Amino acid sequence: MAAAVDLDCTQQFQHFSSHSPWPHDAVVAQIGQDADRLLSGSPDSCLIIDESSFARQGDRSVGVARQWSGRQGKIDNCQVAVFGVLSDGQRHASVDIRLYLPRRWIADPVRCEQAGVPAEARTLTSNSEHALEIVRQARARGMRFEWAGADSGYGKELAFPRALDEMNEVFVADVHRSQRIWTERPDLAVPPGENTPGIGRAGHGGSPDQWLRRGELVALGVEA
Repeated sequence: MAAAVDLDCTQQFQHFSSHSPWPHDAVVAQIGQDADRLLSGSPDSCLIIDESSFARQGDRSVGVARQWSGRQGKIDNCQVAVFGVLSDGQRHASVDIRLYLPRRWIADPVRCEQAGVPAEARTLTSNSEHALEIVRQARARGMRFEWAGADSGYGKELAFPRALDEMNEVFVADVHRSQRIWTERPDLAVPPGENTPGIGRAGHGGSPDQWLRRGELVALGVEA
Protein backbone atom coordinates (compact mmCIF):
# COMPACT_ATOMS: atom_id res chain seq x y z
CA MET A 1 0.00 0.00 0.00
CA ALA A 2 2.84 2.36 0.84
CA ALA A 3 4.20 2.08 -2.71
CA ALA A 4 0.91 3.24 -4.20
CA VAL A 5 0.01 6.03 -1.79
CA ASP A 6 1.52 9.50 -1.57
CA LEU A 7 3.38 9.55 1.75
CA ASP A 8 3.73 13.33 1.99
CA CYS A 9 1.63 13.14 5.13
CA THR A 10 2.67 10.13 7.19
CA GLN A 11 0.18 11.00 9.92
CA GLN A 12 -2.75 10.73 7.50
CA PHE A 13 -1.48 7.41 6.20
CA GLN A 14 -1.12 6.05 9.75
CA HIS A 15 -4.62 7.24 10.61
CA PHE A 16 -6.07 5.50 7.56
CA SER A 17 -4.27 2.23 8.36
CA SER A 18 -5.01 2.11 12.08
CA HIS A 19 -8.02 4.25 13.04
CA SER A 20 -10.12 5.24 10.05
CA PRO A 21 -13.49 3.35 10.13
CA TRP A 22 -13.56 2.30 6.46
CA PRO A 23 -15.49 -0.86 5.43
CA HIS A 24 -13.25 -3.73 4.38
CA ASP A 25 -15.80 -5.79 2.42
CA ALA A 26 -15.29 -3.93 -0.86
CA VAL A 27 -11.51 -4.31 -0.58
CA VAL A 28 -11.78 -8.06 0.08
CA ALA A 29 -14.18 -8.45 -2.84
CA GLN A 30 -11.79 -6.61 -5.17
CA ILE A 31 -8.87 -8.80 -4.06
CA GLY A 32 -11.00 -11.88 -4.78
CA GLN A 33 -11.84 -10.63 -8.28
CA ASP A 34 -8.18 -9.91 -9.05
CA ALA A 35 -7.09 -13.33 -7.73
CA ASP A 36 -9.84 -15.08 -9.66
CA ARG A 37 -8.72 -13.44 -12.90
CA LEU A 38 -5.15 -14.73 -12.36
CA LEU A 39 -5.69 -18.13 -10.74
CA SER A 40 -9.04 -19.53 -11.86
CA GLY A 41 -10.05 -21.37 -15.00
CA SER A 42 -7.80 -24.44 -14.79
CA PRO A 43 -8.53 -27.97 -13.47
CA ASP A 44 -6.13 -27.26 -10.61
CA SER A 45 -7.91 -24.13 -9.43
CA CYS A 46 -9.00 -24.65 -5.83
CA LEU A 47 -10.01 -22.86 -2.65
CA ILE A 48 -7.98 -23.99 0.36
CA ILE A 49 -9.34 -23.45 3.86
CA ASP A 50 -7.02 -23.28 6.83
CA GLU A 51 -6.51 -21.33 10.01
CA SER A 52 -3.55 -19.52 11.46
CA SER A 53 -2.75 -17.80 14.74
CA PHE A 54 -1.01 -14.61 15.80
CA ALA A 55 0.88 -14.50 19.10
CA ARG A 56 -0.09 -11.62 21.38
CA GLN A 57 1.24 -10.40 24.71
CA GLY A 58 -1.69 -8.29 25.89
CA ASP A 59 -5.45 -8.73 26.27
CA ARG A 60 -6.89 -5.93 24.10
CA SER A 61 -6.49 -7.28 20.57
CA VAL A 62 -9.88 -8.49 19.33
CA GLY A 63 -10.37 -12.20 19.98
CA VAL A 64 -7.11 -12.66 21.87
CA ALA A 65 -7.21 -15.48 24.43
CA ARG A 66 -5.29 -18.49 25.63
CA GLN A 67 -6.20 -20.95 22.91
CA TRP A 68 -4.59 -23.46 20.55
CA SER A 69 -1.93 -21.88 18.35
CA GLY A 70 -1.10 -24.08 15.37
CA ARG A 71 1.95 -21.96 14.51
CA GLN A 72 3.42 -22.52 17.98
CA GLY A 73 2.09 -26.04 18.50
CA LYS A 74 0.66 -25.29 21.92
CA ILE A 75 -1.99 -23.37 23.83
CA ASP A 76 -0.86 -19.78 24.12
CA ASN A 77 -2.09 -16.21 24.16
CA CYS A 78 -3.04 -15.49 20.55
CA GLN A 79 -5.65 -14.55 17.98
CA VAL A 80 -6.98 -17.22 15.61
CA ALA A 81 -8.39 -16.60 12.13
CA VAL A 82 -9.69 -18.78 9.29
CA PHE A 83 -8.33 -18.04 5.81
CA GLY A 84 -9.56 -18.78 2.31
CA VAL A 85 -6.71 -19.10 -0.22
CA LEU A 86 -7.28 -19.35 -3.96
CA SER A 87 -4.66 -21.41 -5.81
CA ASP A 88 -3.90 -22.75 -9.26
CA GLY A 89 -1.48 -25.33 -7.88
CA GLN A 90 1.56 -23.10 -8.24
CA ARG A 91 0.46 -19.61 -7.22
CA HIS A 92 -1.65 -18.68 -4.21
CA ALA A 93 -3.56 -15.65 -2.96
CA SER A 94 -5.48 -15.06 0.25
CA VAL A 95 -9.03 -14.00 -0.68
CA ASP A 96 -10.86 -14.02 2.66
CA ILE A 97 -10.25 -14.03 6.41
CA ARG A 98 -12.57 -14.54 9.40
CA LEU A 99 -11.43 -13.83 12.95
CA TYR A 100 -12.53 -16.33 15.58
CA LEU A 101 -14.16 -14.69 18.60
CA PRO A 102 -13.90 -16.89 21.73
CA ARG A 103 -16.84 -17.42 24.07
CA ARG A 104 -15.23 -15.33 26.83
CA TRP A 105 -15.27 -12.32 24.50
CA ILE A 106 -18.89 -12.80 23.55
CA ALA A 107 -19.83 -13.05 27.23
CA ASP A 108 -18.15 -9.67 27.93
CA PRO A 109 -20.05 -6.93 26.06
CA VAL A 110 -18.04 -4.17 27.74
CA ARG A 111 -14.78 -5.65 26.45
CA CYS A 112 -16.27 -6.02 22.97
CA GLU A 113 -17.46 -2.43 23.02
CA GLN A 114 -14.06 -1.13 24.08
CA ALA A 115 -12.36 -3.13 21.30
CA GLY A 116 -14.86 -1.95 18.67
CA VAL A 117 -16.36 -5.36 17.91
CA PRO A 118 -19.58 -4.79 15.89
CA ALA A 119 -22.74 -6.01 17.61
CA GLU A 120 -23.57 -8.37 14.73
CA ALA A 121 -20.18 -10.08 15.12
CA ARG A 122 -20.67 -10.95 18.79
CA THR A 123 -21.96 -14.47 18.16
CA LEU A 124 -20.19 -17.75 18.80
CA THR A 125 -19.13 -19.02 15.38
CA SER A 126 -16.95 -22.10 15.05
CA ASN A 127 -13.98 -22.21 12.68
CA SER A 128 -15.81 -24.71 10.45
CA GLU A 129 -18.80 -22.35 10.26
CA HIS A 130 -16.43 -19.55 9.27
CA ALA A 131 -14.93 -21.88 6.65
CA LEU A 132 -18.33 -22.62 5.12
CA GLU A 133 -19.13 -18.92 4.97
CA ILE A 134 -15.83 -18.33 3.15
CA VAL A 135 -16.82 -20.90 0.51
CA ARG A 136 -20.32 -19.43 0.16
CA GLN A 137 -18.97 -15.90 -0.13
CA ALA A 138 -16.37 -16.95 -2.70
CA ARG A 139 -19.11 -18.41 -4.90
CA ALA A 140 -21.31 -15.36 -4.36
CA ARG A 141 -18.43 -13.20 -5.59
CA GLY A 142 -18.10 -15.32 -8.72
CA MET A 143 -14.84 -17.10 -7.96
CA ARG A 144 -14.20 -20.08 -10.23
CA PHE A 145 -12.50 -22.94 -8.41
CA GLU A 146 -12.87 -26.64 -9.20
CA TRP A 147 -12.75 -27.93 -5.63
CA ALA A 148 -12.34 -26.89 -2.00
CA GLY A 149 -9.80 -28.40 0.38
CA ALA A 150 -9.32 -28.52 4.15
CA ASP A 151 -7.31 -30.45 6.73
CA SER A 152 -8.59 -32.79 9.44
CA GLY A 153 -9.40 -29.89 11.74
CA TYR A 154 -12.42 -29.38 9.48
CA GLY A 155 -12.84 -32.90 8.10
CA LYS A 156 -13.51 -34.29 11.58
CA GLU A 157 -16.45 -31.89 11.94
CA LEU A 158 -19.08 -33.98 10.14
CA ALA A 159 -21.33 -31.00 9.53
CA PHE A 160 -18.61 -29.34 7.44
CA PRO A 161 -18.18 -31.92 4.62
CA ARG A 162 -21.92 -32.63 4.72
CA ALA A 163 -22.67 -28.95 4.16
CA LEU A 164 -20.19 -28.79 1.27
CA ASP A 165 -21.89 -31.82 -0.27
CA GLU A 166 -25.30 -30.15 0.06
CA MET A 167 -23.81 -27.08 -1.63
CA ASN A 168 -22.78 -29.36 -4.55
CA GLU A 169 -19.13 -28.52 -3.98
CA VAL A 170 -16.36 -30.92 -4.97
CA PHE A 171 -14.09 -31.13 -1.95
CA VAL A 172 -11.15 -32.93 -0.36
CA ALA A 173 -10.95 -33.01 3.44
CA ASP A 174 -8.53 -34.91 5.65
CA VAL A 175 -9.96 -37.03 8.44
CA HIS A 176 -8.35 -38.54 11.51
CA ARG A 177 -7.19 -42.12 10.97
CA SER A 178 -9.44 -43.27 13.84
CA GLN A 179 -12.54 -41.71 12.29
CA ARG A 180 -15.09 -44.20 10.91
CA ILE A 181 -16.69 -43.32 7.61
CA TRP A 182 -19.13 -44.90 5.16
CA THR A 183 -17.37 -46.30 2.10
CA GLU A 184 -20.72 -46.18 0.29
CA ARG A 185 -24.05 -44.58 1.08
CA PRO A 186 -25.83 -46.75 3.70
CA ASP A 187 -29.31 -48.06 3.01
CA LEU A 188 -30.68 -48.30 6.53
CA ALA A 189 -34.20 -48.50 7.83
CA VAL A 190 -35.51 -47.45 11.20
CA PRO A 191 -36.78 -50.45 13.23
CA PRO A 192 -40.59 -50.64 13.49
CA GLY A 193 -41.93 -48.39 16.19
CA GLU A 194 -38.70 -46.41 16.47
CA ASN A 195 -38.65 -42.68 15.80
CA THR A 196 -34.95 -42.14 15.04
CA PRO A 197 -34.30 -39.16 12.76
CA GLY A 198 -30.81 -38.84 11.35
CA ILE A 199 -30.10 -42.58 10.94
CA GLY A 200 -26.72 -43.03 9.27
CA ARG A 201 -25.63 -39.58 10.42
CA ALA A 202 -23.98 -38.15 13.48
CA GLY A 203 -26.20 -37.69 16.52
CA HIS A 204 -28.15 -40.97 16.34
CA GLY A 205 -30.98 -41.60 18.73
CA GLY A 206 -31.65 -44.80 20.60
CA SER A 207 -29.96 -46.42 23.55
CA PRO A 208 -26.48 -48.05 23.27
CA ASP A 209 -27.89 -51.59 23.53
CA GLN A 210 -29.84 -51.03 20.28
CA TRP A 211 -26.67 -50.66 18.21
CA LEU A 212 -25.43 -53.66 16.21
CA ARG A 213 -22.01 -53.94 14.56
CA ARG A 214 -21.68 -55.58 11.15
CA GLY A 215 -18.01 -55.56 10.17
CA GLU A 216 -17.17 -51.92 9.62
CA LEU A 217 -20.82 -50.92 9.49
CA VAL A 218 -22.67 -49.77 12.57
CA ALA A 219 -26.44 -49.56 12.46
CA LEU A 220 -29.23 -48.98 14.93
CA GLY A 221 -30.83 -52.36 15.49
CA VAL A 222 -30.91 -53.33 11.80
CA GLU A 223 -29.07 -55.81 9.64
CA ALA A 224 -26.42 -54.36 7.30
